[in-house]
Amino acid sequence: MGKKQKTVEQQIAEYEKDIERETARWNYIMAHGSGDPFWPDGTNLNLVRNHIIYDLRKIHELRQKPTQLSLFDSYQGSGSVSIERDKRVPPEVAQNFMATDRKLCR
Repeated sequence: MGKKQKTVEQQIAEYEKDIERETARWNYIMAHGSGDPFWPDGTNLNLVRNHIIYDLRKIHELRQKPTQLSLFDSYQGSGSVSIERDKRVPPEVAQNFMATDRKLCR
């Protein structure tokens, strides 16, 4: 048989765990650097930031998902929401930022 589909609450809980994990990762990179020899820490910090924004958008979409009450109801979206203003979103940093020296690379 097929897999059981997850409930909206279960999906939201998974995204919330991802946000916690990515926030811890962002904080670690900010404090200690990423150790990535090919990319500056700022690039990696902004990538992790984008992961957090993605998870928040998915949570927002799940919470806004319409439920059909009758055949004649129509769903009108609530418009765009500024996820980037959420307090869980870390600040964007310069792409060439290096956490180990707390400076910008040249």
